[in-house]
Amino acid sequence: MAKKNLGLFAFANHDWAGGLYYILNIIESLNSLEDTEKPNIIVFYNDGTIVESLNSSKYPYIKVVNLKENKLKYSFYHLYAKIFKEDLLTKELCKKYSLDAIYPYFHAYRVKTSTKIVSWYPDFQHKCKPEFFGKEDLAKRDKFIESMNRNVPNLVVSSQDTLRHYRKYYPKSDMKVHVLPFNSNINLDHLPDESEVLSKYQVTRKYFIVSNQVCKHKNHSVVLEALRLIADEYKEALVLFTGLEKDNRHPSYQDEIKKCILNYNLNNHVKSLGFIPRSDQLSLMRSSIGVIQPSKFEGWGTVVEDAKTLNKQVLASDIKVHHEQCKENAYYFPEDDFDRLSVLMKKGFDDELEDIHQYETLSKRNMIFSKKFIEIIFS
Repeated sequence: MAKKNLGLFAFANHDWAGGLYYILNIIESLNSLEDTEKPNIIVFYNDGTIVESLNSSKYPYIKVVNLKENKLKYSFYHLYAKIFKEDLLTKELCKKYSLDAIYPYFHAYRVKTSTKIVSWYPDFQHKCKPEFFGKEDLAKRDKFIESMNRNVPNLVVSSQDTLRHYRKYYPKSDMKVHVLPFNSNINLDHLPDESEVLSKYQVTRKYFIVSNQVCKHKNHSVVLEALRLIADEYKEALVLFTGLEKDNRHPSYQDEIKKCILNYNLNNHVKSLGFIPRSDQLSLMRSSIGVIQPSKFEGWGTVVEDAKTLNKQVLASDIKVHHEQCKENAYYFPEDDFDRLSVLMKKGFDDELEDIHQYETLSKRNMIFSKKFIEIIFS
């Protein structure tokens, strides 16, 4: 039986590294399938910074295509789609590469093709937490989703929580929606030596780690408040922050965090490392007491999946999606309850956090994901 042909769009950028990780995780998960079940994968990208990651994949049936190789043609297709709301580029790709399916479709235009078109949307934070968005951004997102509902027949979301939000806020949509939680594929053998990474970032004490872009909804402030409560008693307490220090929606948030660290006299208790190589970040996570995930909203957090794959303890905000991801395998605190978080952190520094996490193995999670993915994409 001939292999299916799958097109994957890898449209990632420096401001959203999660987009690239999402595609890489799909490819690595599909590699767990029997050889006869593995589709041919054609990855379409528009940013050269991601090519090295794609080319390093061990997937045996993969081709990488630069959509901007012919910049004039790419620009014409882009302009045509904006004016006429029809995507000729995707139509041409489907025909040229005999695609059976293409995913994730990030646009909301019409595509006149027999190829199965499947979109992915990370979450509906703008509907659930509109206070984190400006009016223009809210209107833009709603307009996009309305167009997607009209033009794209299939949608994937990453959690039951996101599906509930979609049904609540877009009840008239007749788009077929599938829930497909993703995994974090980490090759532990390829991570850098932990002692070398600790030395590189001058980390000499026990620490918790927070690995989120410094955005307002990621709620770094609750961690600082908790640290403030324990700093006098725990002189050696340390939290590492990794992640891009940029919030396009709230540009002043970085200064608020820095001012908070200064005002609470926490310079000795916080190391802000910024956007560091992912391999370094994962090595630091593996060496930590545990991962703190304080976010006020997520669709399906990559950080939590990283922690599960690394078999690390998780202290997570008490939101539904975290319970969906971790079930009973995490310690929870109400999202703004820094008292509760401080108690958990003290137990961590005292080596008194019980090892409650019993995650399923990555191989099992990959098999579940890949089977479901193939079923959704090709059925």
